[in-house]
Amino acid sequence: MSTPQRPRASRSVLLTVLLAAVVTAGALVTAVLLRPRATPPAAEEPVRGPSTAARECGDGACRELASARVHGTEVALLAGENGRSARVRVGGPGSDTVLETRITSMGARLDGDSLDCVAAATSVCLVRGSVDGAEIGEVLVSRGDGWRQAERPYFSDAGLIVLDDVTGSGEPEVVVVQHICAQSGSAACRVRPVRAEVFGLGGEQYGCTGSYTAPGHIRGWPDVQVSPRQLRPCR
Repeated sequence: MSTPQRPRASRSVLLTVLLAAVVTAGALVTAVLLRPRATPPAAEEPVRGPSTAARECGDGACRELASARVHGTEVALLAGENGRSARVRVGGPGSDTVLETRITSMGARLDGDSLDCVAAATSVCLVRGSVDGAEIGEVLVSRGDGWRQAERPYFSDAGLIVLDDVTGSGEPEVVVVQHICAQSGSAACRVRPVRAEVFGLGGEQYGCTGSYTAPGHIRGWPDVQVSPRQLRPCR
């Protein structure tokens, strides 16, 4: 007995199936090619213009109290109302080099005489303010690679901090006039003799002068002038 043969698909059916497969594959490829691609975000343009820090002092607008020129560059002291919340701007209006002062947070009040700058190989600016009859100061130093704040503030219970090249090094030192008294700042100390203490820009103490019965007796007062031969260990 002969085995019955399976019916064969007609050629037209095979062509139809093959054509459908080709169409399906083509549709898949087209879908992949037309798929939306993630576009990298455009680089934002840097925001340029005056620094906000140079326009706002505390809760109000900054105003210029004083300015000086150091090797042709303007250094300006800016402060808010009543000389509080101050900043130092280097480079004129629109500059982004702005340093916030520290002494106003200690209670110092600034005015038009609060900025003193000396241009030298190492340039220095002193910012000083009054508080309860005393004076607090801080130093900003430029050694050609920008301006930086020194680490420590200075306190004078006699009310005077100045810059002066005492050692003849070509850069100024910080001269602080103090009453010779263990309880510095107390009412009892204000009638005691005074002396000038000299510090390097890093805060190191170089020495002290002898005693004077009153601040006004120091040579050059209030532009105090100290010579190296006057210095002795502070005791």
